[in-house]
Amino acid sequence: MKLFKIEDEKFDEILLKAGVKAVSSTYLPVVFLTAIIVGFILFIIFLIIFNILYAIFALIGGVFIVILVGVLYPYVLAEEKAKSIDENLPYAFAFISALSSANIPVVEIFTSLSKEDIYGGMSEEAKEIVKDTKVFNYDIITTFLRRARITPSKKLSSVYYNIVASLIVGAEMKNIFHEIYDRLMEDRKLELLEAIEKVEILSEFYVIACGMIPLFVVMTVPVASSISAILQSASMFGNPNLLPLTFYLWVPIASIIFMGLVYGILPKDFKLNVSLLDILKEFDEPEIEGIKMKFKWKPVHFITLFLWMLSIVFFILFFLRKSLFMFHGTDFLMFGILFLILPFILTSYWHFIIENQKEKYYPIFLNDLTMAVRSGMDIIRAMQVCAKTNYGPLTKIVKKMAIQMSWGRPVNEVFEDLERTEKSLIAKRIASILKECAVSGGDIKDILTSVTVHAYKLSEMKREISARQFIYVVVIYLSFFLYLGTSYIMIHSLLPTLLKNVHGGLGIEFYKSYLFQGVLIYALFSGASLGILTERSVIAGIKHILLMLIVGYMLFKLYIGG
Repeated sequence: MKLFKIEDEKFDEILLKAGVKAVSSTYLPVVFLTAIIVGFILFIIFLIIFNILYAIFALIGGVFIVILVGVLYPYVLAEEKAKSIDENLPYAFAFISALSSANIPVVEIFTSLSKEDIYGGMSEEAKEIVKDTKVFNYDIITTFLRRARITPSKKLSSVYYNIVASLIVGAEMKNIFHEIYDRLMEDRKLELLEAIEKVEILSEFYVIACGMIPLFVVMTVPVASSISAILQSASMFGNPNLLPLTFYLWVPIASIIFMGLVYGILPKDFKLNVSLLDILKEFDEPEIEGIKMKFKWKPVHFITLFLWMLSIVFFILFFLRKSLFMFHGTDFLMFGILFLILPFILTSYWHFIIENQKEKYYPIFLNDLTMAVRSGMDIIRAMQVCAKTNYGPLTKIVKKMAIQMSWGRPVNEVFEDLERTEKSLIAKRIASILKECAVSGGDIKDILTSVTVHAYKLSEMKREISARQFIYVVVIYLSFFLYLGTSYIMIHSLLPTLLKNVHGGLGIEFYKSYLFQGVLIYALFSGASLGILTERSVIAGIKHILLMLIVGYMLFKLYIGG
């Protein structure tokens, strides 16, 4: 009985950490009852459709699966919550540290944090702290001790105990929060670098899988095929079907697996929420406070329509089977598809570049704003001064905020709009701190200083990570050009020599066709993989895709395959 009691207590703790509103004495019976009901239903269904043997297997399998899922669910949920907390922990404490600079009470800081959904699991933790202190009237020390035991994150539990110790001895919480933030940022930086090391290992396998193996197949198939034709014997490596299998199946599948693994390993700390459908927003009628404004034509509209007209022309040339210079047939089909989707691709990539550039200017803008406020200006006057400075793509936003503030709009609403409209997580976090800073009414100088330091740390961290990843961008490009060089040697030297004494076999045009298609497929998937590798976004790979496609296509048409 004691053993079962221990297990129940452990499961109760897991349920508590997972946020499941039940105890094991009620949760487990519900799981077992559900398993029996599902098993009985499956037994009846399989008995009617098949026979008693299948029905028994369905009964046992159904009961086992439901119990397994029911028991594992709290563990999985707790693990997901812990992951969300750990990912957002340093950035949440940047928020806490900034507000504490203005000597805002601890409970009020966590109340503000609970309203910010961008901090994921930390926002939920803050809601629990607020509920315990304001609804159940626990004192702040008891609340932190309780959350230290309940939270699924070991790292956050340690932080809670640190806060409790500081509260007991009466330490200056502003300094404690600053120290915790600095330590968490250093830990997060190390975690990101560890993730990059894992991705580096995967990148080496990717170059082998999608770069070296296709080259091996391209070089082996014609050689083995020619030898088989001369000896009049079959060879597995001489089977021409290996070429389409390699380019249409192996390269896409290996690339998708690589992108999925990298996307799962790399954290979301610097993710930009840019969509391929951003072009559609350019054609929306502008709307201000529910009032639709007159539609205005922009350069993007004319460019989009021009590209779509070119697409129609290329489709017509394809269906009429016309030739133009060295282009014909499938070339026009490819051009038609490319120009049809090009507006989506270029617009989304342009938005991606803009958001990336804005991230780089945020620390500079915040530093200027902080200096202006420290010189004695209020936030509105300081924003007007900053609006006269060039911050690249951020300038328009700064001017808009300055105008809104000068018209008397509340400062917190201006920053709230910034948080809602920005697509960068870094920008959203900065805006959330500035918004709460305006609401709290604390000393804005110290808060702005803290936010500026945080912004520079994030910028430095992102630069260091990008520098680590650059070498693998070079490696993947080298493997692409190695494939082009191998294709040139194959078509102009190896294949003519191998095939001149072989009669009735596959001609050079067959291999040339697959080598050309291999260039396009490799460019498409390698470019997308580079986007995931460098920025955790396929959209970031658009420049690599277009560059590889254009260079590969033109080199093949002009010099390699004709």
